[in-house]
Amino acid sequence: MMKKLAAALLFLVLISCSRNIEERHKEYVESFGMEIKSFYGSDLEEVNLMLPERKQMYENMGINLEAYRDKKIRFVHYLLKESCKDKYGTHKMSVTIVEYNSQIIGAYIGHEDGNPGVIKIDKKAEVFNRFGCEIMEERR
Repeated sequence: MMKKLAAALLFLVLISCSRNIEERHKEYVESFGMEIKSFYGSDLEEVNLMLPERKQMYENMGINLEAYRDKKIRFVHYLLKESCKDKYGTHKMSVTIVEYNSQIIGAYIGHEDGNPGVIKIDKKAEVFNRFGCEIMEERR
């Protein structure tokens, strides 16, 4: 009985993980030459409640939030299959899709080291060049 319950639970977890990668997000990220590995969360945030510094960060990445005043925007976070290798080691990379009413309004890339923080999504080679690291592809 426990084996059946464990198998059913594992099956549900696997289905929910794969289901959480939205096709339009996958296609959007792939248009920049990168691939989503897995979903790791999402959250809603009201634009008016954001700190001015946070709004400025988005503006610097080309995401204009003024059009979404008094609205809640959705941030969807994914790990990428690519990782970033530099002299300090290999770092996991992530992408965050920013959207309103299921329309993508922008995206940004980050890596677990956090330096230089996050950058606007761009073609893969440019992203890794700006982070100052070598592209490490996940083996299939």
